[in-house]
Amino acid sequence: MTGRRGTTRRLRVAALAVLPALALLTPGPARAAGSAPGRGPAPGRPGTAAPYLPSDKAGFGTAHSLRSTVWYTLQPGGGTGELYYPDLGTPAARSLSFVVVDRAGTAVRVADAATSSTVLTDGRSLGYRQTDTDRHGGWRLVSSYVTDPQRSTVMVDVRFTSLDHRPYRLYVVYEPALSNTPSDDSGRTAGTALVASDAHAASALLGHPAFTATSTGYRGTSDSWADLAADGRMDRRYSSAGPGNLVQTGRTALTGLPHHQQLSLVVGFATSADAALRAARASQAAGFDRTARAYAAGWHAYLDTLGPVPASLGTEQQRREYRVSELVLAASEDKLHRGAYVASPSMPWAWGAENPSGPYHLVWSRDLYQIATALIADGDWAGANRALDFLFGTQQKPDGSFPQNSTVAGAPFWTGLQLDEVALPIVLAYQLRRFDAATWTHVQRAADFLIGFTQDGNAAPWSPQDRWENQSGYSPATIASEIAGLVCAAVIARANGDTASATRYLHTADALAGASEGLDGHFYGAVLGKALLPAFDQGRQAGSRYHVLDRGQRAERCRPAQRGGPELPGAGPARRAARRRPRRGQQRPGGGPAAVLRHRPRPVLAPSFLRRLRRDRNRRPVDPGRAGGQLRHPGPRLAAAGRRAGRVRAGRR
Repeated sequence: MTGRRGTTRRLRVAALAVLPALALLTPGPARAAGSAPGRGPAPGRPGTAAPYLPSDKAGFGTAHSLRSTVWYTLQPGGGTGELYYPDLGTPAARSLSFVVVDRAGTAVRVADAATSSTVLTDGRSLGYRQTDTDRHGGWRLVSSYVTDPQRSTVMVDVRFTSLDHRPYRLYVVYEPALSNTPSDDSGRTAGTALVASDAHAASALLGHPAFTATSTGYRGTSDSWADLAADGRMDRRYSSAGPGNLVQTGRTALTGLPHHQQLSLVVGFATSADAALRAARASQAAGFDRTARAYAAGWHAYLDTLGPVPASLGTEQQRREYRVSELVLAASEDKLHRGAYVASPSMPWAWGAENPSGPYHLVWSRDLYQIATALIADGDWAGANRALDFLFGTQQKPDGSFPQNSTVAGAPFWTGLQLDEVALPIVLAYQLRRFDAATWTHVQRAADFLIGFTQDGNAAPWSPQDRWENQSGYSPATIASEIAGLVCAAVIARANGDTASATRYLHTADALAGASEGLDGHFYGAVLGKALLPAFDQGRQAGSRYHVLDRGQRAERCRPAQRGGPELPGAGPARRAARRRPRRGQQRPGGGPAAVLRHRPRPVLAPSFLRRLRRDRNRRPVDPGRAGGQLRHPGPRLAAAGRRAGRVRAGRR
């Protein structure tokens, strides 16, 4: 995925847990398993809202099977992060976590009291094992995670061990957030299970051995944490709550001592509470070990369809990381809306508090392009083609442009416009050799949008937003993408017999490439701390100040940006195609003096993979040199190039 804004800001995780502490060695009859029913509806409606958890996930998994439409994430401190159902754009739970109570009645959240590590149980599948060890040496909790390939359930195998040979109590704390709206859930105890539902979805939490006590309350007001934190006892238990922000708690039979160390948890999802219970019970009956084997087999079969690990990866760690990256990319595809690969199954920074949540479990066409090219590289051509089908068949707008991002169903979410996101789907069509007539209609709409775009007196390659989504103006990465997209559109146009469009696209690409000559040092970037942020607004000069980023932070100064990264520079396919256009000094039909082409050697701003266009005629890439003398801002030259391209278009009409 493309980095979108720097390091992830940690969100404050509000109290999740509920924990009872009983007399642990010799529980009396009043506290025997299952002997304490809930005491009616919980007070404190609707409860306090909580942000989603930090986005630095320790794990991400789902079954490869399309029948299982549930995904889970894991937190570095232990327990799960968000669970998604019925698609990868819809959070259905905030977390599943654990609380431990010792013999003295002291309750601690495992995430606060333990050191945690997360490892893959199998380097060829997305199964994980978390080990949480009490910092004081009292206990250890080992949790293994998979999803059931046959149904929408998350399964957790729990091993709880007392290291000091003293008894403890273990509690499970679950926070539903069904349908991406956590504030309207209702929940209740159903036998020994905990169920939750809203108007569109439901969940069911089961334990085996069964929970010995349960409670459903409102977060921050009746969720049992204050009760447990006081004396380690869950004295106030409630049988139901809602609608509101819910926390559901189950007391397990585990003490950490022999014969009380193993637990199987299942969280089932469906459209109704009864169906969620049935799904959870079916997975529970199948058992964790059997389900985990089927889960791993699905991913093993997928990897067997891909190409070999590159020989350049010499260590086992490198090869393992490569394989896991292949799995994570594949798992990022929604199962109901095929080809919709989300940018990330997380909610970083300020967006963690949004209700409903959006970023980053959305689809950016730029991110989807990057994912699709990775799929091509590892041999998953079918996945890459599904991505292009989604881009053109679902996400593209009638005018040929693409939304800044969209839901997995294709509905625009943020409403900005970034011209690289219009160009890159064209490049992907070229890479996939999708030259058919149906694809050409989508390519033509996108390419025509690029060359005809204007806004507020500015013309392409000026873009309302750069790829970091903060600044308008002239961005090296965006211009690179536009040139690449137009060149690829020309190739596809020729394959469909439209030589006029092919010529128009190549002329425009050549004009933009020429205007970008000597790019080094001409674009100014904002310096914020040690980070050089792209800020290519027209007219910016060194030393100017302006506000950037999403929270109004101010850049201290501007300075010339160094080369624009991987997009700079390609060996120019537009220049190599010059033999199909007028020679130097030759006028186009209908063109005036301003339409004279200049075909002297020049750097062309294009993604590096375009150097492989027409491999048999590939040339050594041209290194763009600095323009001599005082550096000038490229904005006027780029604007002039846009005007020239407009005159060329008008002349051809």
